[in-house]
Amino acid sequence: MDSRRILLVSHEMTPSGAPFALFYLGRWLKENGWQPLVAAPEHGPICDLLKNADVRVEIDPALLIDPNREKLRALCRESNVVVANTITTWPAVEAAHGENVPLVWYLHETLVAVRFIKQISQVRDALQMAQLIVAPTRKTASVFAGASRTRIEVVPYGIPEPKNGAPEINSASLSFVVLGSFEPRKGQDLLVEAIGKLDRATQTKASFKLAGRVLDRLFFEEVRHHSSQLENVELIEALEHDEALSLLSAAHTLICPSRDETMPISIIEAAGLGKAIISADVGGIGEWIHDELNGLLVPPENPQALADAIARCTRDRLFVDNWVSQRGARSNVTSRSVASRRVSQRCSNRRAGPK
Repeated sequence: MDSRRILLVSHEMTPSGAPFALFYLGRWLKENGWQPLVAAPEHGPICDLLKNADVRVEIDPALLIDPNREKLRALCRESNVVVANTITTWPAVEAAHGENVPLVWYLHETLVAVRFIKQISQVRDALQMAQLIVAPTRKTASVFAGASRTRIEVVPYGIPEPKNGAPEINSASLSFVVLGSFEPRKGQDLLVEAIGKLDRATQTKASFKLAGRVLDRLFFEEVRHHSSQLENVELIEALEHDEALSLLSAAHTLICPSRDETMPISIIEAAGLGKAIISADVGGIGEWIHDELNGLLVPPENPQALADAIARCTRDRLFVDNWVSQRGARSNVTSRSVASRRVSQRCSNRRAGPK
């Protein structure tokens, strides 16, 4: 068997952070002589991107819920190394361990991981089975350091350089955009509350677009109800990734009001586009964004601090305009090829011999 066969297991194929990280990895592996197979329980937009990159995709609804792990074990037997993507793919860790196939666990979660570790005993056991844990930030790595004896390495995310369509720098209104699924974890309710705290003069100088998949319909309706009382807020459902990038490209500033994150891909994309960035200081964001240097950090779950940062941007247009014109944050972007190569090197070091 080809000794460069690698199985990548994902719990979903939505256009969100962890699946995109897996897509970039799978595409790079294919381009560099590996034979990747991506397995997931359901189809999604990432499947089409992978197929366009000539990466084989296999969908099985029972993939992660079959207690016997039959499909997973069969796929593991055909592979020299397995990558389990996100903490929810712990059944793949069990399957690879049972088939004696080396496994790298690519973990992206922080507070979600803490909850899984506390509530699911199999996750605690699986953390001892992987040959290597890869995390995108030191903060994420620290979550697992106390729960596993497995070696942990930090490999920052990387993305292809995004194409920029700069906004009109001298426009009277400052445009803010939020990209993220509608769910309490992403904190859109906190942002709407913050916008409501702005004085009338500041509100007239700003416009806000909040875009993402609706994961929690009740939460979305609550955000929509409160935002309907504001003239300058637009909610947009379920954009494709290219559409989301276009929305970001046309904006002046990205806002991340999240309660919990590892490191949002949208912040890396905004940095690559030279956007001003306002973010809650959660997860590993502070490892990339440094307050007043390449963005503004605010305490988490603090609408007033968020409002103050927005007002700062509307008052100090030079801060925003310089960022847009100079694209000053680009030095913080790790290239997709570098990140993927580093992960693949870890996989190569742990792959099994021909079967």
